[in-house]
Amino acid sequence: MLPRSGSESMWYGDSIGDAGHFDSKSQLCHAASARKRAEQDSILLANRIRLLKAEEEKTKKKIRETEKKTHEILELRKKAEERRLAKEAEEARREAEEREWREWQQREREEHLQKKKEGQKAIQDQRQGISAAVRNERETNRQAIEEH
Repeated sequence: MLPRSGSESMWYGDSIGDAGHFDSKSQLCHAASARKRAEQDSILLANRIRLLKAEEEKTKKKIRETEKKTHEILELRKKAEERRLAKEAEEARREAEEREWREWQQREREEHLQKKKEGQKAIQDQRQGISAAVRNERETNRQAIEEH
């Protein structure tokens, strides 16, 4: 007996007796063959379903792993951005502190120079005063000597 296609009847090609009855042996053979094919189809479908479910689980696992990696990458980027911002803030703080230090040093230098100039002027004024006093005293002494 030739194998049948899926669209053919299981009774197609059976030999029919003169009385119009199917040959019972042939009918049993076809039924057994159809049952075997159905069992094989069932096994193949079960295997296919099992493979598809395994493939689905693999795909779901890959999706979970991808989501996890995406989350990790986003966290790493966030932390890197936070570190960058903290570094910039620290740099700005240091620059401000340095600028204040330089300004303080400049003020101190200017105050020191001002005090130095004032001290030098005071010494100069004192010397001029002493010089004037000495001249006056000499003039007074000279006049006193001339009067005597």
